[in-house]
Amino acid sequence: MKRQFTFGKITYYLLCLIVSISFIAANRVRVKRYSLYQMKVWELKAREGYVSWWKPDGMVYNRKLKKRVQSYSIGFGYNDQGTSARRKAIAKYTRDRKVSYSEAMTISMSLDVWNRKYHNDPLTNLAMQLYAYNRGTITSPSQLGRCCGGKNGCGHPRRNVRRSHNPRREFELALKRHDWIAIQAHVEENQKKAALNDRMYK
Repeated sequence: MKRQFTFGKITYYLLCLIVSISFIAANRVRVKRYSLYQMKVWELKAREGYVSWWKPDGMVYNRKLKKRVQSYSIGFGYNDQGTSARRKAIAKYTRDRKVSYSEAMTISMSLDVWNRKYHNDPLTNLAMQLYAYNRGTITSPSQLGRCCGGKNGCGHPRRNVRRSHNPRREFELALKRHDWIAIQAHVEENQKKAALNDRMYK
């Protein structure tokens, strides 16, 4: 007796096949896990960029002077916010007005931003810490993924700034969403850039 295949049965078998293929594909994806410290260090080394001297780094509002003033940054994006107090805080590293590669990392890792708890979820907290390091402040996870007036991503008028900011905002969103595939892709790229900088400056 020949087996009769109805449309419903064919649909059922096709769905089973699709589910099986998806399951096999998902198990073939090897997602690496990284420590919060590793992701933080590689992000700074790869995305902030190392500069050994004070360089102009945007305009900031000075509360004492009640006007916008030129700010300068050094090392891995340590910004003086246009104040002498910020410079005095790292004066022992900048007596010759320069910092070495290792000194720059010491400065960055000693900042108070890494001690702040913005969120109970560790990955979201790291995302907010990274955002605060890069942008100066953050109060809510809803701010992740955008900056410089942009609704999605960076809204800065200069293309080079957007190219610098957008990968960071995307990484921070991936951390918030626990998207380990996106996290792994970003971190692996960071590892390569960080290793290159290590060889160049150490």
